[in-house]
Amino acid sequence: MKAELLLLSSTLLGSSCSLHATKLPDAPHDLSRWSAVCYCTMDHGTNPESILRADDNGQILYEARQGKNRSQLEAALGHPVTTSQLLLLVDWRLLRVEHGVYTTAIPVLEPEKMLSLRSRLREQVRQQMPQLLPNALHLKQAMIARGWQDHLYTLLFSYVLDNLVWKQLDTQKLVTPLQTSREHPFWDGSLWVYLPERANTPGTNTYTVGDTELPEFSMLWTKAVLSQ
Repeated sequence: MKAELLLLSSTLLGSSCSLHATKLPDAPHDLSRWSAVCYCTMDHGTNPESILRADDNGQILYEARQGKNRSQLEAALGHPVTTSQLLLLVDWRLLRVEHGVYTTAIPVLEPEKMLSLRSRLREQVRQQMPQLLPNALHLKQAMIARGWQDHLYTLLFSYVLDNLVWKQLDTQKLVTPLQTSREHPFWDGSLWVYLPERANTPGTNTYTVGDTELPEFSMLWTKAVLSQ
């Protein structure tokens, strides 16, 4: 559903969003150089993606995809791995360790997997577009009538897709509520990395001000915006 609505919003705005690439990129042996998505909640400012991108953690996670002990990791990296680094990655659930073997604990979607997945999603989008398009066009016309046409993408993506759709999924018990706990003290949710990267991929941050009964604010962002 998210892929369908993302392509739909791009279609309405005349953008060039593509779910398919014709050339496989080289995959760096460092997951910190891959694109990442974090569907998660935290009780503090640090998120698991920040841990992934710190120091050479991304290289460790790349080498541990199939499982390696510490000596094998150090041989693959060409330098020692600190105990504190391994403890941090395990505590943050980016690595898991069993009988001395460290294995990457987050999904790693390599270019071949992503291109296959995007091809399958594209076909689903084509099938669902006739059902989704009329309501989206009504929304577009209503916004143009109010002089808000420049905010159509923000509304479709951040409010409809990343807010109303997720709330409906939550109501139908189709997604697990995110909540930190004793078992997951730092963060809860999912983090995954993928290639090839999609340019200008947006995201949404949702905020409440003061009393939690006040309305939520959904803020659309892209990497270009965050860097300013």
